[in-house]
This record gives sequence, structure tokens and C-alpha cells, in this order.
Amino acid sequence: MPLQEVILHLLRIFLLVNSVEVPLKEVPLREQLLEYLFRDYQNYEIPGAFNKTTTVVTVYMTITEITSVDVRMMDYTTYLLLRQEWQDPRLAWNNIPRFRNYTKNLVSPKLKDKLWLPDLFFRNGKEGRIHRMTMPNYLTRISPDGNILYSQKMTMRFSCQMDLKTFPMDAQTCHINMGSYGYSLKELRFVWRPVQPIELSDGMQIAEFNSPESVVAQDCNAFSTDENSSCLNATFVLSRQLGSWFSSVYITNFLIVMASWHSFWVDIEAQPARVALGLLTLLGLITQASGISQNLPRVSYIKAIDVWNIACIIFNVSVLIEFAVASNMQCTKTRRPERWRLNAREALRAEVEGWCIGCRRAFLQRQQNVSDSNSGFVSVDLETALIQAIYPDIESRSNLLPNDILQPKVRFNNTDLTVDIHDAIVLGIDEEMEDRNYDDDDDGDDDDSNFANGAKDSGAMTEAGKRVEPESAGGEKKTKNKRRVSRIDIYSRLLFPLCFFVYNCCYWSYYLILVKKK
Repeated sequence: MPLQEVILHLLRIFLLVNSVEVPLKEVPLREQLLEYLFRDYQNYEIPGAFNKTTTVVTVYMTITEITSVDVRMMDYTTYLLLRQEWQDPRLAWNNIPRFRNYTKNLVSPKLKDKLWLPDLFFRNGKEGRIHRMTMPNYLTRISPDGNILYSQKMTMRFSCQMDLKTFPMDAQTCHINMGSYGYSLKELRFVWRPVQPIELSDGMQIAEFNSPESVVAQDCNAFSTDENSSCLNATFVLSRQLGSWFSSVYITNFLIVMASWHSFWVDIEAQPARVALGLLTLLGLITQASGISQNLPRVSYIKAIDVWNIACIIFNVSVLIEFAVASNMQCTKTRRPERWRLNAREALRAEVEGWCIGCRRAFLQRQQNVSDSNSGFVSVDLETALIQAIYPDIESRSNLLPNDILQPKVRFNNTDLTVDIHDAIVLGIDEEMEDRNYDDDDDGDDDDSNFANGAKDSGAMTEAGKRVEPESAGGEKKTKNKRRVSRIDIYSRLLFPLCFFVYNCCYWSYYLILVKKK
């Protein structure tokens, strides 16, 4: 046999053996299956178009974590596993005799680009991303009966319209709304899985909120651009924890308001101390309220935290108003003796001037006698005539004895005070009056007639008929005024805490009992 024929014969045997072994291998069968399934497959055609039926996509998800709830932006961020299942008869091979014995699922990330995928989107989603550590976190699985599973792990930020009227004792109802972006309800329909459509991870913790106890899954209908489309909705409730806000806001404000009440124990005369205490506590309340408002959205209604802050500020301002009223009463009572002091000073001044004129006349008469005896020249007639013209009643004083002229006195009926005219002349009227504390027993009447008519009851009259109030009456009145101011502070020590306690009862009863029931 020629050598060429031998080589050709061996080559035929080799090819025959290889052609028999290839179908027996599993990997080539899978490749043949993939090639067979996607030979005429069009990924832009919906599966229902093959038999003219509505494609039903079953959706279920697992919420692994809710990382944050932003009250100011009114949204929340969550990690979730989204799974979608649907039937595509074009990809079923369990009825094909050639591949009937191949019962394994086809799993490969590369299948994602070859398959038709539902156009599910989140209606209330703000932004999201697919996790890519260490590989893109999505799964595509095809079963022998044509059932397709598409799973994704993603981070989504959803909007949540919050009602903050009861903040920070609020409970927010948030949603996850999904639907078809382009297909009508007749072409594509999303449904929840009948059993546990939404699962929550165990031990999930949310800052400032209690973990939702359950999630309600509902089918909803929404409208897209022109046709009715399918949608799904998941609803859960986030209840805010009051502990952090109670310790950082409510207790702090309560202590600041209590600190402002310390001004009731400070002396009314210590005005800088009381004003500084009131302003510092007021500044603390305003600063804290401003910091809270910066972290909250600007809404058109008032919140529970605003009601609390406003009430605390009102209580603090009321402390300042109480001090202003008490201080004003004290100043008013101290000014009334000053008005009487002016009247007494004028009366004493007139008396002193009268005695001084009498003394001057006697002196001039003695000088005239001396001049007549010496030179016979009279130099005081003009001055004497001038004095008589200014003081026509001087004649009544010219008959006084020398002792009466030199030592006149203003005597008081109760003998508590005697003003020596000689001291008043030498020391001055103002100095003489400053050494004595006069007060006003008149309740705010400024007329001189009332001052003169009050001489019948108590006090003293000068020898010229003027009334002078004794010191003891003024001292008693001044002590009485201080007792009145002290009573205002004493009443405030009881009234302010009582009002604040009543306000707290009403506040917490309304927001924790009535609102929670609603």
C-alpha cells in the first residue's frame, strides 16, 4: 500500500472519532443550546408578542438597610435587592427533544445584554446606582421552562413627602413606587409575589427612627404620558424616636427657662444682674431655636418643636417684663418723695428768706443809728425801701425780738424734726434738706392744694404757715414700697412655675395622646 493512502486512511479514522465524541461533551451542548435559543431571538420584542398575550412580571424585593432619613430634603436612602421574574416562551427548551436532557439553569452575566428586560423604573426615585464590588451585582438566570430571573443589588434614594406638624413626635409614611416606563397595561403588567413580596432584614437600625414593623405591598394604577400603565407600591411607616430630641432640646430648654426664674430671687436694685440673666437665657433659647430651624425644611405650617420654642421664649420674655414692671413701680415710688421734697424745700427757703430779711433790717437800723450819731448821714433808706417793696409783709417781722430773729426755727407737730434756720442759712438749704429723708404720703397727686390740705392729718407747719412732711412718714412709705416690689417677685416665684407646668401638661397631652390617636 502506498504511503499516501495510509496517511489518508489514518486521517479519516481520526475525524470519525472526533465527530462521535463532540456531542457527548456537556460544554458543547450548552453552547449549542445558547446558539439555538438566541438564533432568532429579538431582545427588543416583548415576550407577550410571541403569542399575543400580556407579559406578567412578578416583583419582590428585600430591603437590607435604610441608611438615612433626611427631613430637610424629604427623602430616604435604602439598600435593596430587587428581583423580577417573567415567562419567555421563546427561551424554553424542555420541549425540544435535542436538549430535553439538559436540566441545568443557564446563568451568566453576559446574558443580560441578549435578553429582553422589563422597563421597570422607580417613580419616586431621586437617584440610584448598581453595586459593582467586586463584580457588577446583578444576576440573570434562565430556567428550562423559559422562566427568567433578573436580580439586582442597588442603592436608591427615594422621595418621601413628610408631614412635620407633630415633629419631633411624628410618624412618616414613605413609599416605594414602581411601574412601567413605556409599555401599556395591556402589554406589560407588574405584580407582587403572593408570598412575602417585601422582606426586611433582621436587626435593621435607622438613625432617629424605629425600624418599620411591616411593609404593605399594593398594586396601583398610574398614568404615564398617554396610556394607563402598571405600577406597584410599597408602603411602610417610620416612627421617630423622641429620646434624642427630648434630651437635646426639651430638657435643655426646660433648664434654661428654670434658670431665668432665678431673677425673682435677685434684689430689685440689682438691675444689671437681673437684666443680664434674662438676656443670656433668652439668647440661649433663640440660638437653639435657630439651629433647629436650619436643619428643617421651610414649611407653611407650624411644627410641634416651634410651639415649644415659642412658648419657652415667651416665658423668658415674661420674666424680663415682670422685672420691668417691678422696677418701674420702684422708680415711681421713689420719685414721689422727690416731688414733695421740692415743695418742702420751697417752703423752707421762703421761711429762711423771711428771717434773713428781718435780720437784715435790724442790722440796717443799728447801722443807721451809728451813722446818725457819727456823721448824720443816712445810707440805708433806699435799701430799706427796696426791701419793703419786695416783701410787703416785712413790717410784721420787724417787731420780732432779737432772739427770735437770730434763732428762728421751723418746728414740726410730732417733734421728730426741727430745722434750724441758722443752720439752713450757714450750711445752705439744699445741704440741710439732704440730711433728712422726706417722703410723700400722697398717692400720686401733684397739686400743691393737695399738699397743703394734707396738713390736717399729720406732719408739721412752719411758722409762716407752710406744710412740711415729717421724716417718719416717708420712711414708712419707702419701706412699704419695697414690700410691694417683693410681693411681685414672690407671686412670680409661684405663678411662673405653675403656668409652665400647666403648659407642659397641655402640650404633651395634645401631641402624645390626641395626635397619636388620630
